[in-house]
Amino acid sequence: MIRKSELTMALLAAFFAPMLWGTMVLVMMYSHTPDGRFPMTFDTLPIVEITVLSLFMGTILAIAIDALIRHTVHRRWPLVYEVVAGATPEAGSTQEDSHTALSEWDKKAYAEVEKYQARDDVRREFIANLSHELRTPIFNIQGYIETLMDGVKSSSTRKEYLKKANRNVDRMIRLIQDMEVLTHLESHKLELDVQTYSMASQIDDVTEQFVDRLAANDIQLIRDYNPKDRWHVKGDRERIDQVVVNLLSNAIKYSKPEGGFVRIQLKHVDGMVHFALEDNGIGIDQQNVTRIFERFYRVDKSRNRSKKVGGTGLGLAIAKHIIEAHGQYIKVQSSLHLGSTFSFSLPAGD
Repeated sequence: MIRKSELTMALLAAFFAPMLWGTMVLVMMYSHTPDGRFPMTFDTLPIVEITVLSLFMGTILAIAIDALIRHTVHRRWPLVYEVVAGATPEAGSTQEDSHTALSEWDKKAYAEVEKYQARDDVRREFIANLSHELRTPIFNIQGYIETLMDGVKSSSTRKEYLKKANRNVDRMIRLIQDMEVLTHLESHKLELDVQTYSMASQIDDVTEQFVDRLAANDIQLIRDYNPKDRWHVKGDRERIDQVVVNLLSNAIKYSKPEGGFVRIQLKHVDGMVHFALEDNGIGIDQQNVTRIFERFYRVDKSRNRSKKVGGTGLGLAIAKHIIEAHGQYIKVQSSLHLGSTFSFSLPAGD
């Protein structure tokens, strides 16, 4: 079922995209430039590029306006008013009772204001981070399209620009998909397909995907468990795959230039199978450890936006909610320049 927010954004995008398309066409057909590039006839207009660009710009405008609408509608003051109305002293009460009631109301109202202020801060930070994550691929796509519109004679160069634009589109798609998964997890609407399976086999399948990256980064993979034991657990294998892939990918991203290792440990603890992934990478300082599972949180923004790191910034947030959906918790221990250990447990299978 389509949610109201999704319908609102779709309608806004459908409204803005044609307007942007028409504006760009009119500008190209009726504006005059000294270099003679404009005006252009309708037959010579790059219709495909204009359409793609207008769709992207219309979508971004829709996201921004929808976020603004929701921020305005759900602001904290109506809720604080309910607190005030519900805590007003009753008629006939004594002066002492009135002072006590007002004091309690004051404390409660102040706590409510702080709570909704914190929610507003989180919402603003999330919107700012989402805007930043979308801005880079959109500007990249815009740059490639504008270059193609200027006229590129070489077919190989045109193909290369289109490939780069497509990679940025894929990045936006991954971001949207991750956001959708995270939204379902946070709203408890994602149903888990819990079954008994071999975690040892799962680790083999995941590590096989990273063989080339481990070798390219000179990282030693250590399996600290008995491979003859299949280590059966109860959980949603596909979702736990996402967790293990993210943790191993991060361990590689933040590895040391030389002498790196990743140790995967399994052990039985009180009817549970305990999974731990340890690395000796760059580590995380203590002031950031408590926030690394937040959406888009960056320990080091300049470093994390490098080409080596990449990603959508949602992996650990998704991993946290997947493990919590299994009724467990994901933990982290880390020291700056020494490495990190991420761990969680799952019920042991039969």
